[in-house]
Amino acid sequence: MGEPMKNLNVGISFPFRFSEGRVVMVGGEAGRVPMNQDLDDAARESARQILLTGKGERVMLGQFGVGAERYLFSPASRLMASFIERDITEQMEFWSGRAQLAEVIAAPEPALKEIAVYLRMVHNNRSGETSVNLTIGSGASGG
Repeated sequence: MGEPMKNLNVGISFPFRFSEGRVVMVGGEAGRVPMNQDLDDAARESARQILLTGKGERVMLGQFGVGAERYLFSPASRLMASFIERDITEQMEFWSGRAQLAEVIAAPEPALKEIAVYLRMVHNNRSGETSVNLTIGSGASGG
């Protein structure tokens, strides 16, 4: 049963990546449809889709997504961080099929006007964990 489980939850990556006008594989190979060759990459991409997609943005899936951008200009406070943690927990528990959310920490950095978000996930179909880091705020330089 080990071999069939190898490719479970490995699929087309999103968003598509291009290099020199060609679609690029996650591993960097140009010319083919990008695939997640690594289950960690697949789990991280799924989590980022859930975090960065706003509610109502997907047709027929109106409740999908955290919509992290709506917190962009909110105060970097412990209260706002708790709202972010709640939204992420609800959405990840409902929508994430690749990994289960083990921990979510939203840490406010008022001086930087941002909230650092850390997710730790446990894979559903194999042993191991992966994590995602995201920075939300008007002072954020990316994540």
